[in-house]
Amino acid sequence: MQGLSVQGTAYHIRDEDFFDTESATGTAITKVNRGKAQAHGFETSLGYAQSIFTWSTSYSYLETRADVTGEPLRLSPRHQITAAVSMQLGPIVTELKNTYWSNYYDREVPSNELKKLPDWNTLDMNFRSLGFTNWEWKAGVLNLFDRPRELTLSYPEPQRRFYLSALRYF
Repeated sequence: MQGLSVQGTAYHIRDEDFFDTESATGTAITKVNRGKAQAHGFETSLGYAQSIFTWSTSYSYLETRADVTGEPLRLSPRHQITAAVSMQLGPIVTELKNTYWSNYYDREVPSNELKKLPDWNTLDMNFRSLGFTNWEWKAGVLNLFDRPRELTLSYPEPQRRFYLSALRYF
């Protein structure tokens, strides 16, 4: 497909029994029904394809709240911005993608206090195959420059990761 593509989506989600986790005693974690919660937001994306190259960018906004406390739901980023460029040479697609997350929270153990996590972004490089009837190959490097990030409070995530997968479709 050549040319410009634009997409947008808006949504509102109600959850009647929202389950979360909190500290029970010491470092033990337990499930807790926080009651009703809601999320609303939108997603937009813009892409442009020309010859063997495709450029794309997207923005997601997500506002989440527990109805009783008014607190944001844990581990749901308010903003996510992605920019990518890909190149297709024959049956192989190479993609370079930068993703930025901000304004998300987690609960501290053992106080159960909601704390804002630091914003982060990563640059990823991915390769995948196209055009094989029953097979798809994927490989890549996530967090190419090995930037530190914390997706959950007090638990540093593995930084740079390599992956390889082969999928067979029936």
